[in-house]
Amino acid sequence: MRKLLIWLVMLIIIISLVSTFGSIGCRATKNKIAFVSDRDGDLEIYIMNVDGSDQMQLTYNESNDTIGSFSN
Repeated sequence: MRKLLIWLVMLIIIISLVSTFGSIGCRATKNKIAFVSDRDGDLEIYIMNVDGSDQMQLTYNESNDTIGSFSN
């Protein structure tokens, strides 16, 4: 339960940052959320389920990646 609460708080923070810094993207579909994190030392794009599970890093490079979008 505590882990879920931590993930929800992190998600709220991410959404708040996105609304503050429009260039850092956070996009959502019905089942997935794409977000930017610097957990590896530079900004990379990640994706996760809307409940915070199954996080996956999508970009791997030394430059900052901040813009992504979903396509059909």
